[in-house]
Amino acid sequence: MLNNEWLLDNLSIESTVYHVGKYCGSWKGGTAGSGKASYHLVMEGHCWLHLPPLPTPTRLEKGDMVFILQDCPFVLSSQADAQSAYRAPLREMQPLSYKDETSTALTCGFIIFKTAISQMVLSFLPPAIVFKAEDDLSGSISKLVAVINQEATQTHYASEKFIASLTELLFFMVIRHYLSCHTIKTPLDKVPVATEFLHLMAEIVLFPARCWTVETMARTSGMSRSWFIQRFNQVSPLPPAEIVRHIRMAIACQHIGNGVSLTQSAERVGYQSQAAFNRAFQRVTGVTPGRYSQHCRDNAAAQQALSRSPAV
Repeated sequence: MLNNEWLLDNLSIESTVYHVGKYCGSWKGGTAGSGKASYHLVMEGHCWLHLPPLPTPTRLEKGDMVFILQDCPFVLSSQADAQSAYRAPLREMQPLSYKDETSTALTCGFIIFKTAISQMVLSFLPPAIVFKAEDDLSGSISKLVAVINQEATQTHYASEKFIASLTELLFFMVIRHYLSCHTIKTPLDKVPVATEFLHLMAEIVLFPARCWTVETMARTSGMSRSWFIQRFNQVSPLPPAEIVRHIRMAIACQHIGNGVSLTQSAERVGYQSQAAFNRAFQRVTGVTPGRYSQHCRDNAAAQQALSRSPAV
């Protein structure tokens, strides 16, 4: 699975609207701590997104939006300064018809990822994706945003269900744009797996430390043990245990690359024995975990030195 098309094809979401209206004066808002993914679309005016660890706030203007894909600390505010933003009051949202030249109109809601495959795809994406209206070169996203704004400003027949459905489409369009500009590395990139076993792969990616016996994999796939083995061998050049090993080592590489210790990396993918982990890692990657860790540190140091060097 070497391209990103399957990521979009296997997303299944449900969107809800939790408020549409205006903030006035000095204000802050957000969904941090809700445990849910959320979206925030600027319909009028502007605001500032404060999202650690980004070094500077992001100004969001009409047509801009942010998708918070993983619950993380952030705040939207009228204030550009971070301290002022977090100190700003939580104000009641006013209706869109409220007249105030300094106000910011927002459409906000939650996104539910309905399947294990969707949860897996979510884990491959960054915690937040900001989309700027100026990046919509085709104009298709802007047209959809205009429809959402028009529906939200209906005085008599505005439908939250309709707005939610439109924001689901908006989400897919923004994710497609993101995938067209970024290469997403996943634990399945080098794993030959048929679509019919994608749910099983998602469960292994989400829970790599589980004891993934053939019986467990067959049960997860809704098959008998014998039929699972027969069918898996028909569509995969690698046996089930080898697929599990490849996925686990790919995830371990991600952990090590992020600075997680070798012991913790091994435990997170189901290895209690460091020796067994070392053997499995070298079998799949061709290098020892220690050497791979050193390679990651060297690369990080080189990147840091490059970023500090003056531009010519």
